Amino acid sequence: DFSNWKEYVADTDPATNSSCFQINSMSNSVSTGLRLYFMTSTNRLYGVNFKDDLLVTNAWNTLTNNIPGTGLEKWVDDTNSVVTQRSYRMSVTVTN
Repeated sequence: DFSNWKEYVADTDPATNSSCFQINSMSNSVSTGLRLYFMTSTNRLYGVNFKDDLLVTNAWNTLTNNIPGTGLEKWVDDTNSVVTQRSYRMSVTVTN
């Protein structure tokens, strides 16, 4: 349900329902905290935001920004996740 421009930015295929921008998986360990895995594309920068309560109307908090895409899977660690529930969202922008 995204425009072709948004599909281009995310480097997904608008003609294929299974082509989507998403967090692929998560893991949790004592040493790394919560780890979020996602696929990247070249010429893109990625960011991850979080919220501890989706019912509260405050802004999303930045976990990290400006992760350069490589065409391979990358991950981000949330070592400060002390709450029992946390929601995440990702952003992507095109670079030159």
